[in-house]
Amino acid sequence: MILVIFFLVGGVAGACIASLVDRMIDRKTAIRHVGLRRALAPAAHCDACRRPLRRLDATPIIGWLHLDGRARCCGAPIPVRHLIAETSGFIVGGTGLLGLLLLL
Repeated sequence: MILVIFFLVGGVAGACIASLVDRMIDRKTAIRHVGLRRALAPAAHCDACRRPLRRLDATPIIGWLHLDGRARCCGAPIPVRHLIAETSGFIVGGTGLLGLLLLL
C-alpha cells in the first residue's frame, strides 16, 4: 500500500513538473516580453481557443483520456505530446521518489 502512495505522490509531482516544462516551452517568447510571473500566471487553457480548462480537464493523464484527446470547449485535438509528457513525468517522478526513499 505504501508503494502505491509513493508512486501517486511522486507521479503527481513528476506530472506537474512535466506540465510546467511544457508550459515554459510554449511561453518562452512571452517570458522574454512580460516576465516569468506574468507569463505563468494564467490558468490552464485550451491551446486552440484559449478558453480556461475545467479542473478535471486539466488533471494530468486523466483529463486527456476522459476527453478522448479532444478539447471540451472547441473540439480541437489535444496534442499527444501532453499525454506523453505527463505519463513520463508520472513514471520518472514515482520511480525517483521510490529510489530516494530506498536510499534513505
